[in-house]
Amino acid sequence: MADAENTFTVEIIAFPDLNPDEAAQALASPLGIPPERAAEQIERLPAVVKTNLPAAGAQQFVRSLLGAGADVRLTHNPTGQAKVYEARSVVQEKVEASAARMSQPPPPADAPSRRCVSCSYQVPAGDESCPRCGWNPARQQRHCTQCKGLIKPGMTTVIKSPAVGRTIGIVANVVVGAGAFYVGYRLGLLAAGALVGAFFAVAFAVIAASLNVSCEDCHRSARAAFLGSEERVGLWSRRIVCIVLAVAGLALAVGLGLPFINRQVLEHVSERGVYTAQLPRTHRDIEQDSMNVHTPLGRMKADTLAAINKRHDVALFTMFHFVLPDAVILDDPVKEHELLRYVMEGAIGNVGCEMLDTRDMIHYGAPGLEATFSGTYQGESVNGRARVYLFPGEIAMLLYAGHDPSVVDHPAGRRFFETFRFTPTP
Repeated sequence: MADAENTFTVEIIAFPDLNPDEAAQALASPLGIPPERAAEQIERLPAVVKTNLPAAGAQQFVRSLLGAGADVRLTHNPTGQAKVYEARSVVQEKVEASAARMSQPPPPADAPSRRCVSCSYQVPAGDESCPRCGWNPARQQRHCTQCKGLIKPGMTTVIKSPAVGRTIGIVANVVVGAGAFYVGYRLGLLAAGALVGAFFAVAFAVIAASLNVSCEDCHRSARAAFLGSEERVGLWSRRIVCIVLAVAGLALAVGLGLPFINRQVLEHVSERGVYTAQLPRTHRDIEQDSMNVHTPLGRMKADTLAAINKRHDVALFTMFHFVLPDAVILDDPVKEHELLRYVMEGAIGNVGCEMLDTRDMIHYGAPGLEATFSGTYQGESVNGRARVYLFPGEIAMLLYAGHDPSVVDHPAGRRFFETFRFTPTP
């Protein structure tokens, strides 16, 4: 069975120098059919007469058709490349070659064979190229021992068909481009650049590993043992260029992607300890500010840390820190609950929202309160969830919010709450 990756289609175009009867007689022999059926084929020209032929079979069949006087089109199936052979030109070449041979004295009957300078094989007298390695000393080129095509560097060990290689390249670029656009939209340009760098690193690494020397016509690989020093240098120079580009892509991916390996952390340091909460990778930029919140104890100043990414479902993650006045004495759980409720109402009221569902909780032994909220701020819907904790002399509050009502149960927000830690000062 012929290799599907290296097959040919043969099409007869016309018999330019023969009448229909002569053409039918000439075509009957190559096709192995009666002249009557050959005449029917002549009427339908141009027409495909053979498909899926291997390289050697296609060459032999084309030669027989040219000898019968037909103009032929030979198409390489995997690549779609086609070449037209004209009977007149073939005849002319044969006449010129015959005249050239006749004008030269014939070689002696005992003419010695020559030794190939590339592989040391004994080349029969009269052969231009070495039948073992394909080296042609007159042209200083290497030719394929199978189809006589020119040998040159190319990708062969992974993708033998240029058409398949181009298709894979186009699909890969489209997929990576779409992925980079999505990642860039969600995580920013640095993340998109890291993805593109990783793609080029992998692509050039594969090319470097698979680069070889092959025939430009049938894509058959040349044996590495027969390559000359210049060919080896040319091959390795191309490999080195691909390796350098792969390393550059890897460096770009690591350099731009390293910040996304470690998550950003909201961290506030007070006299009594350190408050931390881990952000998702979608939120990188942290802003610091302060605000005043109305409570039963009067206006309280809150230090705030906020991370905003409006392209994400959860657009806002925030940490508030309040310091209680020294005169405040909370010796009753009811007072603690009321204080936490007023602090939360004051904080979310600053963005035009109201508390909805609430529940009491304990975190690291500190009493707390959790609530969902909803409202409108600057003409846009705001929904989210908040937690507030009462520590000795201080209050910490966490909040995440977005526009869609479903954001109140978003997994990223839940993880943000779960990573909250308080480390007391020794």
